[in-house]
Amino acid sequence: MPEATILPKPTSSAELYRIIRERIDYEENLLNQRVIWLIFSQSFLVSAYAIMLNSPPEPKSPMYGDLQSCLVWLLPSLALILSIIIYISVISALYHIAELRESFETYPKDDTIERFPAMNDTSFIRRLGGLPPILVPLLFIAAWAFLLIKEFA
Repeated sequence: MPEATILPKPTSSAELYRIIRERIDYEENLLNQRVIWLIFSQSFLVSAYAIMLNSPPEPKSPMYGDLQSCLVWLLPSLALILSIIIYISVISALYHIAELRESFETYPKDDTIERFPAMNDTSFIRRLGGLPPILVPLLFIAAWAFLLIKEFA
């Protein structure tokens, strides 16, 4: 069971709202950075893989032949592992954000937050906005898994 989110004792619902909103913003920034890391790493690995596939069948030196055949499976394997690791970190961040929102929803409310935006907005548009961090890693995982399966089949 995950550890409970420990929050300082606020004096009002508005103060708690600000604290949780700050933590959610921080987690969302980390989430964005993870997706950017994924895209950068994948662009580098796709480029390296494409260069490897377009290299001459006979390397200039025989000692590079083994390295070349090794890199043909190593690059997709590395990319797949990176995609999985980042996907796991994205899922954990989304889970943490949901926990933060839930902790606010279960806190006793007062009239200091009457005009504040909803913390647990479940609108269709917000859900659509959350798709890239979930789907982009899955697309890379599927693409690299497909290439590895093709390579070994």
